[in-house]
Amino acid sequence: MEIFAKKEDPVETSKSDSLLARLTELIVSGAEMVLNFLLNYRYGPSRLSEKVDEQLGEIRLVDTLSNILVPAFDIQHLKLVAFSSHQVRKANSSIKLRDVVMSSAAAPVYFPSHNFKADGRLYNLVDGGLAAYNPTLLAIQEAAHIFGNRDYNNCLVVSLGTCSEEEEHHNFINLKGQLPWIIDLKRGTSPLANARLKTS
Repeated sequence: MEIFAKKEDPVETSKSDSLLARLTELIVSGAEMVLNFLLNYRYGPSRLSEKVDEQLGEIRLVDTLSNILVPAFDIQHLKLVAFSSHQVRKANSSIKLRDVVMSSAAAPVYFPSHNFKADGRLYNLVDGGLAAYNPTLLAIQEAAHIFGNRDYNNCLVVSLGTCSEEEEHHNFINLKGQLPWIIDLKRGTSPLANARLKTS
């Protein structure tokens, strides 16, 4: 009977256990990486918050030297919030400029929403680009509200963004199936959302 019984080679067993352990470790770390990517923001807000605090400190929106308009999107009430220094001066608002900047910078996927309390209200805000596809139009409407009917041919609108372009554009022709349209794992972006934003 001993002829038919296969004896385990301790070296072979340890090699296969080691290979299985490495494979399991690789699968677990890959799953952790995917879950981390899907469930977390690309950047934490602490470094940005630190830099904004260094530059703006306790300056309030009412303290700006010129009229500014900064759009943000209220994720609790699902509506556009336009922070206008002209409008808040009337109410002597306590809204800090740092909170306006952090709200406008809170682009979903990249940063968490910015939450703060001012003037007896709780704000839960993200980048205004979700609702204000054309912030220039908002600025012109605000100017019309402030200055009334006049010739706006000599007006200057300054629109600040990231000052960069994507180096690569999505190749929409080669997207097959649902998942590649929803998320590009290589770039950490959504081709569907990018297409929607660029055509609005």
